[in-house]
Amino acid sequence: MGKKIAITTLGTLGDINPMVALALELKKRGYQISFSTSKYFQPYIEKHGLCFHEVLPNLDPNNKEMIQTVLDPKNGPERFHREIIFPHVAESYASFLETAKEADLIISGILSYFAPLCAKKLKKPWASVMLSPMTFWSIFDPPVIPTMEFMKHAYRFGPEFNKFIFREIFRVSNEWTKPVQELRAKEGIIDDSNPLTNGAASEYLNLGMYSRLLGDVQPDFPANSVLTGFVLFDQNLSHQTLSTELQGFLASGPPPVVFTLGSNSVMKHSQLFDLFHEVAQKMNHRSVILTGEANFTQYKGRSTEKIFFDDYAPYSQLFPHASCIVHQGGIGTTGQAMYGGKPMIILPECNDQHDNLERAQRLGIAKGIPMKEVSARKLRNAIMAMLASPEYTSKAAQVVQELKKENGLKTAADEIEKLLAKPDLSSCTTTSNHPYNQQILNQKVDGGRLRI
Repeated sequence: MGKKIAITTLGTLGDINPMVALALELKKRGYQISFSTSKYFQPYIEKHGLCFHEVLPNLDPNNKEMIQTVLDPKNGPERFHREIIFPHVAESYASFLETAKEADLIISGILSYFAPLCAKKLKKPWASVMLSPMTFWSIFDPPVIPTMEFMKHAYRFGPEFNKFIFREIFRVSNEWTKPVQELRAKEGIIDDSNPLTNGAASEYLNLGMYSRLLGDVQPDFPANSVLTGFVLFDQNLSHQTLSTELQGFLASGPPPVVFTLGSNSVMKHSQLFDLFHEVAQKMNHRSVILTGEANFTQYKGRSTEKIFFDDYAPYSQLFPHASCIVHQGGIGTTGQAMYGGKPMIILPECNDQHDNLERAQRLGIAKGIPMKEVSARKLRNAIMAMLASPEYTSKAAQVVQELKKENGLKTAADEIEKLLAKPDLSSCTTTSNHPYNQQILNQKVDGGRLRI
């Protein structure tokens, strides 16, 4: 039997799916995989033949109250961590500790704050996974923060300005993490890093599972960071292929505009589907509108020769047939749209969505309308302008050719195997303050370069 790997992550399908893809690839290579996440996803994990273990909290993506909290641009990150994630960190730590005892390696997603503690307690090697550029918090390639729109221009101000902004953000956010700090003290784990920032990256291996086209490795990334390319996976429990009806619609005419809101925004902004329908009716283009399973009942039976409604469709199979794609800007949907080779209209609201929009705009493949400002007129005008501009379609076609040179899944799995092949992992350096953000913040910067 192969070595044992304990994988854990929390979040929505956008967070779960890349880790499922990695788990299945590693299992195919002969490793024994356990997958720890919210109980809601147990049927999904077990459907793919993976050994499931529960960790808290149980993040039910159909819980509208929780989704409202998560997607609040101003207070969402703080409330999500203080009220939903961190109150369960001790229970999740105790549960995952038992699972991880037998593992040769731990792999954790960004929200699994208990996993690094388990790795340190058990003296086990671990690999961290970052799914978007924003999570690296680079002062050289600063993210656009939803409540700080000026950050889209921060690269012009230079690293010293960004360093000041980030230092304040890290100081404030560190107050949220007291349950983690208390758990460290109780378990005798010596680690003074901020779990939300420099504590999120492993000293062994840090995988950025997104394309370099969105942002390359920066001087303040962890020294062991590898950008693999996107690791995309887009199944759910009931859909592995396009429905027969949708296949027929796609084959019956020109490429449609596709409207979708991903796995989170679809619950909060169900009223937008009426707006999408209005826009689709006023255009001389065909449209596909994906409503999500929770909203589909009221739209079922309303499809016409021009507009097709469906609850869900695998993006990898649908997007290549589109003329352009309207979506919320999550990193998974953005990556799938890029791989589809089609331009996009992004309606960002929170988390990394504004940052993903900014990076897609730099590539010349996207336009954006903030979610709070979207209207039928603005959206229709943006779509029509995009479809009338061949530059967007041409750029999108160039991007997908570049993406084909990457193999995110193979690269990620290869890096995991390289780590496991080291003769004595316990001898690897395991300092808690590896050069990620915090040390950079304490150094001087000259002309975009570190002054050591």
